[in-house]
Amino acid sequence: MQEQTYQKINQALTWKRIIQFNALVLFGAVTLLSSSFVQNNSLKRNSKAADIVISPTKTIVSSLTIPIIYPTEPPQIDRVSLFFGKPGDTVVISGNNFGDEQGVSKVYVGNTDASTDSVVRWTNSILEVKIPSQAQTGKVWVIINGKQATWDGDLLISSGVNTAQIGFESITPKETRLLVFSAADLKKGVVELSYAGQPPVLVAAPSVNIDSQTISTDQLGNKLKISFSFKDAHSEQKILLGTVENSGGGALEIIKAELYNSAGSIIPLFADPLQIKSNPQ
Repeated sequence: MQEQTYQKINQALTWKRIIQFNALVLFGAVTLLSSSFVQNNSLKRNSKAADIVISPTKTIVSSLTIPIIYPTEPPQIDRVSLFFGKPGDTVVISGNNFGDEQGVSKVYVGNTDASTDSVVRWTNSILEVKIPSQAQTGKVWVIINGKQATWDGDLLISSGVNTAQIGFESITPKETRLLVFSAADLKKGVVELSYAGQPPVLVAAPSVNIDSQTISTDQLGNKLKISFSFKDAHSEQKILLGTVENSGGGALEIIKAELYNSAGSIIPLFADPLQIKSNPQ
């Protein structure tokens, strides 16, 4: 009887110890979780307190910003396409070192500052910009990180009504005429062609003098710049500048054109986008 009593006491003590042990484990787990929660909240508060704003900047998250990195090399403009248009049209400026973000950089189209609302796309090599309402025939340039680059042509602003036109007229797969229409008092001009393969050759019309032909290359391909003039000004409805012989057989495109009258003023010019390209079959 006495032995049974001792066994019951020992069993009671054992279960008591187990319950105490489990209580201690539970208390420890709760303590660790509480400590972790407090530390996380502290880190979040410290992170928010460390947020900084540097202008000009771009937002990464609602409370964290990083500065825009501008190119260290000067910008470069290779082409402006199309080389003509009217306010509201979009032109594509191709080049390099524009930066991946606009920030405080500026772009001027037709001698006019294009607002940030006019910028459709801004990348390091391509800008898409709507022609401002106040734009006039004139230069296109950018200012990046205090450095300026200017396109060597003029963007021709025109409504397309009662203006001169320029374009190709196909003869054979490797020959096409270069024509100007409705250009009053045409005295001289510059035409630049892009091409693939072998350089094309312009066989000038009898009344046309070829003053120079210059070949160059940019990141988009090869270019041929032709300067021409007339002994006497022309005002015909249809003026043949010459025949372009394209032995390379690749696509041709007029990427720049400037026509001048006897007074040296630039003649308003427009073109059908389909007629400034020649794609041999």
